[in-house]
Amino acid sequence: MGLCLDDYNLLTNEGNTIGLWNCNGGWNQIWAHQLATTTTTSTTTSTSTTSSTTSTLTSTTSTSTSSTSTSSTSSTTTTINACPVGAFSPLQLYGLPFGASASGTIKAGTSVALSPYSQGANSMFAFDCQNRLVILSDTSLCIGAKSTTAGSTIALVKCSDAGAISWTHDDTGHFHPYGNSQLCLDDFGKLTNIGNRIGLWGCNGGWNQIWSLSPPAWTTTSTSTTTTSTSTRPTTSTTTSSTTTTTASSAPTSCPIGDYKPLQVNNRTLIATTKLNSTGIGAKIVLWEYNLNPTSLFAFDCLNRLHIQANPVACIGAQQFKMGTPLSLVSCNSSTAIQWVVTGDTFRVSGIPMLVMDNYQLKTDNGNTIGLWGFNGGWNQRWAVSF
Repeated sequence: MGLCLDDYNLLTNEGNTIGLWNCNGGWNQIWAHQLATTTTTSTTTSTSTTSSTTSTLTSTTSTSTSSTSTSSTSSTTTTINACPVGAFSPLQLYGLPFGASASGTIKAGTSVALSPYSQGANSMFAFDCQNRLVILSDTSLCIGAKSTTAGSTIALVKCSDAGAISWTHDDTGHFHPYGNSQLCLDDFGKLTNIGNRIGLWGCNGGWNQIWSLSPPAWTTTSTSTTTTSTSTRPTTSTTTSSTTTTTASSAPTSCPIGDYKPLQVNNRTLIATTKLNSTGIGAKIVLWEYNLNPTSLFAFDCLNRLHIQANPVACIGAQQFKMGTPLSLVSCNSSTAIQWVVTGDTFRVSGIPMLVMDNYQLKTDNGNTIGLWGFNGGWNQRWAVSF
């Protein structure tokens, strides 16, 4: 293949390294001495001579005729000052099986939110020459936002519009709008609910602000080549065959845990804790006065399971996902560990939206049971991992 002059990693950040790389046909290996439109005209003149001679014994006459013809040719070379787009890849969150994706009708205004990892056209993005993120399903659309302030969500916009964000990204995986190192692309709330909002937030070093635009780390490609030579005098023939195999191993098992905080009910000084401060599997979840004991602090992981700080391998779960079942500590890896879908201040069981976390019978006594119940909008079903 040989070596080519290469703009490394298809990036258009000022100061990006240029060097030598294996030729691969990418736009970042296509160069020109000038990009402006140029017109060149050339003129060619040619002369031809014809000679005739008549000869006798007494005299010789020589006649020479010359003719000159001139031809003029004009050639025009035009270079279009276009904006090439790099290789399309999933915009993946923290090496997890989640990424950014546009759902529904692909048009300007369609939101870009969290989805399971996919290589579908609605989940594939690429940088163009202005570091805008172009979506594969409609390359006239880019990721943008109505404003570049913390809390703004991202959506598809026309790449030609002012709202199309030009991104810079660093080696740690942070995507900054317009080079603003104080703002990062953020999976809001560190939640992995399908459809969770993605937008701009103050950079804080959280795992939910680390993104990659590359094929999945768990996909590997191997190539084997076999060469066979056959010799039959006086000729020799050689046959070479090549086989390429792509394999996909299991997705990464790492699932980061967020910040531990009290699990508070209805903005009151009442929180969830374990009965008798137990940390073992099977410990009941009950109501208690506000405190910061490790048995009263919980945090979501990347699958929206609630871990307890006193025993991080234990999560809030239930032996049955039905109304009237008390909550207790279970192994986070078991099928009884609940994945919660948080809508506002309601904690719903994933896949059963009408089944929610409930402080039973609206009581405020220390030790009151917390469990699953049908949604009714009561204050005893309003929770927040904060205080």
